[in-house]
Amino acid sequence: MFQPVGTSPFASSLMDKRKVNMMQPGKRPRIDSGCIRGPIPNGPMHSRPLVALLDGRDCSVEMPILKDVATVAFCDAQTTTEIHEKVLNEAVGALMWHTIQLNKEDLEKFRALRIVVRIGSGFDNIDVKAAGEMGIAVCNVPGYGVEEVADTTLCL
Repeated sequence: MFQPVGTSPFASSLMDKRKVNMMQPGKRPRIDSGCIRGPIPNGPMHSRPLVALLDGRDCSVEMPILKDVATVAFCDAQTTTEIHEKVLNEAVGALMWHTIQLNKEDLEKFRALRIVVRIGSGFDNIDVKAAGEMGIAVCNVPGYGVEEVADTTLCL
Protein backbone atom coordinates (compact mmCIF):
# COMPACT_ATOMS: atom_id res chain seq x y z
CA MET A 1 0.00 0.00 0.00
CA PHE A 2 1.24 3.50 -0.87
CA GLN A 3 2.06 5.84 2.00
CA PRO A 4 2.79 9.53 1.47
CA VAL A 5 6.40 10.37 2.36
CA GLY A 6 5.37 12.55 5.30
CA THR A 7 3.49 9.70 7.01
CA SER A 8 5.86 6.82 6.38
CA PRO A 9 7.63 5.33 9.44
CA PHE A 10 11.02 6.06 7.83
CA ALA A 11 10.21 9.74 7.25
CA SER A 12 8.90 10.28 10.77
CA SER A 13 11.97 8.63 12.34
CA LEU A 14 14.23 10.75 10.12
CA MET A 15 12.44 13.93 11.22
CA ASP A 16 12.73 12.86 14.88
CA LYS A 17 16.51 12.42 14.46
CA ARG A 18 16.80 15.88 12.88
CA LYS A 19 14.88 17.47 15.75
CA VAL A 20 17.09 15.70 18.30
CA ASN A 21 20.26 16.82 16.50
CA MET A 22 19.02 20.42 16.45
CA MET A 23 18.28 20.36 20.19
CA GLN A 24 21.67 19.05 21.28
CA PRO A 25 23.95 21.54 23.02
CA GLY A 26 26.65 22.84 20.73
CA LYS A 27 24.54 22.25 17.62
CA ARG A 28 23.02 25.24 15.92
CA PRO A 29 20.98 25.69 12.77
CA ARG A 30 22.85 26.56 9.58
CA ILE A 31 21.02 29.85 9.15
CA ASP A 32 21.01 32.15 12.14
CA SER A 33 17.48 33.50 12.54
CA GLY A 34 18.83 36.42 14.60
CA CYS A 35 20.19 38.03 11.45
CA ILE A 36 18.86 41.52 10.76
CA ARG A 37 17.81 40.61 7.24
CA GLY A 38 16.25 37.27 8.17
CA PRO A 39 16.98 33.84 6.74
CA ILE A 40 17.67 33.46 3.05
CA PRO A 41 14.58 31.91 1.46
CA ASN A 42 14.77 28.89 -0.81
CA GLY A 43 14.40 29.82 -4.45
CA PRO A 44 14.51 33.22 -6.10
CA MET A 45 13.42 36.27 -4.12
CA HIS A 46 11.92 37.92 -7.21
CA SER A 47 11.35 36.74 -10.74
CA ARG A 48 14.06 39.21 -11.88
CA PRO A 49 16.07 40.51 -8.93
CA LEU A 50 17.49 44.02 -9.06
CA VAL A 51 21.29 44.19 -9.18
CA ALA A 52 22.95 47.61 -8.95
CA LEU A 53 26.25 48.68 -10.49
CA LEU A 54 26.98 51.35 -7.90
CA ASP A 55 29.91 53.19 -9.45
CA GLY A 56 31.34 53.20 -12.92
CA ARG A 57 29.66 52.71 -16.25
CA ASP A 58 31.48 49.72 -17.70
CA CYS A 59 29.68 46.45 -17.11
CA SER A 60 30.65 44.85 -20.42
CA VAL A 61 31.76 41.57 -18.86
CA GLU A 62 28.95 41.25 -16.34
CA MET A 63 26.03 42.42 -18.50
CA PRO A 64 25.91 39.43 -20.90
CA ILE A 65 25.72 37.15 -17.85
CA LEU A 66 23.19 39.18 -15.86
CA LYS A 67 20.85 40.36 -18.64
CA ASP A 68 18.81 37.13 -18.71
CA VAL A 69 18.49 36.64 -14.95
CA ALA A 70 18.37 40.10 -13.37
CA THR A 71 17.47 43.73 -13.90
CA VAL A 72 20.64 45.82 -13.76
CA ALA A 73 20.58 49.41 -12.50
CA PHE A 74 23.51 51.62 -13.51
CA CYS A 75 23.93 54.17 -10.70
CA ASP A 76 27.28 55.84 -11.53
CA ALA A 77 27.34 57.24 -7.99
CA GLN A 78 30.17 58.61 -5.87
CA THR A 79 28.14 58.29 -2.63
CA THR A 80 24.96 56.49 -1.57
CA THR A 81 23.09 59.81 -1.49
CA GLU A 82 23.25 59.77 -5.30
CA ILE A 83 21.57 56.35 -5.56
CA HIS A 84 17.87 56.26 -6.48
CA GLU A 85 15.46 55.26 -3.72
CA LYS A 86 14.09 52.33 -5.77
CA VAL A 87 17.60 50.84 -5.92
CA LEU A 88 18.11 51.36 -2.17
CA ASN A 89 14.80 49.62 -1.44
CA GLU A 90 14.91 46.73 -3.93
CA ALA A 91 18.50 45.84 -4.88
CA VAL A 92 19.45 42.36 -3.70
CA GLY A 93 22.95 42.57 -5.17
CA ALA A 94 25.47 45.33 -5.72
CA LEU A 95 28.54 45.45 -7.94
CA MET A 96 31.11 48.13 -7.19
CA TRP A 97 34.46 49.30 -8.49
CA HIS A 98 36.61 51.55 -6.32
CA THR A 99 35.16 55.06 -6.27
CA ILE A 100 32.27 54.55 -3.82
CA GLN A 101 32.68 53.79 -0.11
CA LEU A 102 30.22 51.57 1.77
CA ASN A 103 30.42 52.02 5.54
CA LYS A 104 27.85 50.82 8.08
CA GLU A 105 25.56 53.82 7.59
CA ASP A 106 25.64 53.36 3.81
CA LEU A 107 24.90 49.64 4.03
CA GLU A 108 21.92 50.30 6.33
CA LYS A 109 20.30 52.37 3.54
CA PHE A 110 19.88 49.23 1.43
CA ARG A 111 16.71 47.40 2.52
CA ALA A 112 17.00 44.11 0.58
CA LEU A 113 20.74 43.82 -0.08
CA ARG A 114 22.15 40.28 0.24
CA ILE A 115 25.53 40.51 -1.51
CA VAL A 116 28.14 43.10 -2.48
CA VAL A 117 30.68 42.14 -5.13
CA ARG A 118 33.81 44.27 -5.29
CA ILE A 119 34.99 44.22 -8.91
CA GLY A 120 38.67 44.10 -8.08
CA SER A 121 41.01 42.52 -5.60
CA GLY A 122 40.53 44.55 -2.41
CA PHE A 123 37.92 45.25 0.25
CA ASP A 124 39.27 48.63 1.33
CA ASN A 125 36.09 50.53 0.41
CA ILE A 126 33.59 48.18 2.13
CA ASP A 127 32.96 47.81 5.86
CA VAL A 128 33.11 44.01 5.79
CA LYS A 129 32.45 43.60 9.51
CA ALA A 130 29.27 45.72 9.40
CA ALA A 131 28.10 43.90 6.28
CA GLY A 132 28.56 40.55 8.00
CA GLU A 133 26.61 41.72 11.03
CA MET A 134 23.73 42.71 8.73
CA GLY A 135 23.75 39.40 6.86
CA ILE A 136 25.23 40.85 3.67
CA ALA A 137 27.82 38.66 1.95
CA VAL A 138 30.87 40.46 0.57
CA CYS A 139 33.15 39.01 -2.07
CA ASN A 140 35.75 40.24 -4.52
CA VAL A 141 37.45 39.17 -7.72
CA PRO A 142 41.02 38.47 -6.59
CA GLY A 143 42.25 37.57 -10.07
CA TYR A 144 40.97 40.82 -11.60
CA GLY A 145 43.63 42.48 -13.77
CA VAL A 146 46.41 40.00 -12.95
CA GLU A 147 47.63 39.74 -16.54
CA GLU A 148 47.45 43.50 -17.08
CA VAL A 149 49.45 44.18 -13.91
CA ALA A 150 52.07 41.60 -14.93
CA ASP A 151 52.34 43.06 -18.43
CA THR A 152 52.73 46.57 -17.05
CA THR A 153 55.36 45.43 -14.56
CA LEU A 154 57.41 43.72 -17.26
CA CYS A 155 57.17 46.78 -19.51
CA LEU A 156 58.62 49.03 -16.83
